[in-house]
Amino acid sequence: MASLEDIATAVGVSKSTVSLVLNGKARKARISERRIKEITEAAERLNFVPNAAARAIRKGSFGQLGLLLSTIPTRAMLLPGMLESIRTTLSEKDQLLLISELPDEKLTDDATMPRILREWATDGLLINYLEAVPEKMRALLDEHRIPTVWLNIKRATDAV
Repeated sequence: MASLEDIATAVGVSKSTVSLVLNGKARKARISERRIKEITEAAERLNFVPNAAARAIRKGSFGQLGLLLSTIPTRAMLLPGMLESIRTTLSEKDQLLLISELPDEKLTDDATMPRILREWATDGLLINYLEAVPEKMRALLDEHRIPTVWLNIKRATDAV
């Protein structure tokens, strides 16, 4: 897999010039159309794939939300069209959706909940619980300040 440095060497420019071009900032930096074309063609030819972790650090966002469902079917039923609406809305905002079912034991475990955002690489959670939300799960989400939107359950805030 090619790096920015590989592309820079192939074209004879600096790594920062390659970065500006591949991040869509070339025109602001007054890089010529010819140079932009050379860099993008070299990136294609060398099979350059952007580093998602580096991009997340730079942007301060993963560009992905997690949809958390209970493993108990009666607690996590999605209404018809709901999943498609979530996907469509996120897609319009250039966001991805990760869907996961976890048992209550994991959602109420002091060690698991804080790791969810890090390991899932998400910016927040959509939580679909229709009933019997474990109180400890709510407390852990609040304690660790995990951004959440609750679906299909009545809450004072952050619920639809």
